[in-house]
Amino acid sequence: MKYQVIAPSNGSIHGVRESKTLPAFSEPVLTFIATLSNRILNSLAFNQYPELIAMAYWMRKSKIAKLKQAYFANTGEGFAIIRMARGTVFHIAPSNVDTIFMYSLLLSMLVGNCNIVRLSSKKNEQLNLLINAINALLEADVFEAVSSRLLLVQYERDEEVTGYLSGFANMRVIWGGDDTIRAIRKIPIQPNGTELVFPDKNSFCLIRAEAFLALENKKKLLTNFYNDAYWFGQMACSSPKMLVWLGADDNAIQKAKEQFWRLLQEVIVQKTPDISTADIVNKMVAQDSIAIEQNISIDPSKNNYLNRIELKNLQQFSFKHHCGPGLFYEWTIHDLDQLNALISRNIQTISVFGIDMGELKTFIINNQAPGIDRIVQIGHALNFSEVWDGHELLNEFSRCINFEQF
Repeated sequence: MKYQVIAPSNGSIHGVRESKTLPAFSEPVLTFIATLSNRILNSLAFNQYPELIAMAYWMRKSKIAKLKQAYFANTGEGFAIIRMARGTVFHIAPSNVDTIFMYSLLLSMLVGNCNIVRLSSKKNEQLNLLINAINALLEADVFEAVSSRLLLVQYERDEEVTGYLSGFANMRVIWGGDDTIRAIRKIPIQPNGTELVFPDKNSFCLIRAEAFLALENKKKLLTNFYNDAYWFGQMACSSPKMLVWLGADDNAIQKAKEQFWRLLQEVIVQKTPDISTADIVNKMVAQDSIAIEQNISIDPSKNNYLNRIELKNLQQFSFKHHCGPGLFYEWTIHDLDQLNALISRNIQTISVFGIDMGELKTFIINNQAPGIDRIVQIGHALNFSEVWDGHELLNEFSRCINFEQF
């Protein structure tokens, strides 16, 4: 079998396989995570990668302490349920959002699991920085309990290697597109193993036009929207690919659109997103395909960083051609219930502005919305949470022992 060990430098599959699990929120793991967080936050090399800074901020000691408190609520000695690690977890990381595997890895580590991660073979500077930081920490004797239970590997698509790792894993986690998940699911896991998958999903932004027009600091909101959309090239599942305008007055909606896109263009010019020539060509092909198939017009920008597709109805709509970066569908509704036509199982995140959360909760409950995993404020679309894609991940990575009264 051909694979390359990335971290720790002296790690082995056999070593992880033979290691016992740790108690949940054990001190070596807590210290490792806190130290890695501090190293990222205090290193100038990481400053140019805001997604890594956001991850390190999520890993900070105070956040982990809150997770620990919630995890042990109503469990442990004196309660009917004890939660323990599942065993060995095999994570298969995606190629489009290189560092998101860290979140599931860290949560799995926190509950005491041993972990093997298959990383994408794509070259990426920020991933290299992260791996180097992890390796540097794992060399310290104080983190031996962590290094013996963690292995990061790289290999090309190889059913033999994936089958071997799946064969002894107690849990398999697949980050990837639908096709990747279908292919890997053909490879069996052990009968008592469990599986957690994160398939293709799409997200959109919902703005009440009147609230936007009344907002004084529109530039801040547009900067937050830019961060949601342009980090990861608009290809993260939670990146907004559509903007839905909600409003009672068509004139107000049109005015809000004009101001929104003009201000976003100013932010784009200021930020200058890293969009390759290949990305621009792919976007041109995608929007031309959409225009031909659906007979609708495209509103391109002069610098190719922003392209809009205004929909008259959802019969013209499909996410299948969407390739990012900076390509946005746009749709107008006058009543929140019109969102029903858009909601499906593959809708993950709705980032909102000017909408009352109580109103959204009522909409979801009354309509028994088949999709939607997250509703957040604009600027928080890419923020990770321990509840993701409808799963409480700390619980997913644990097994429960139930004590009946006797």
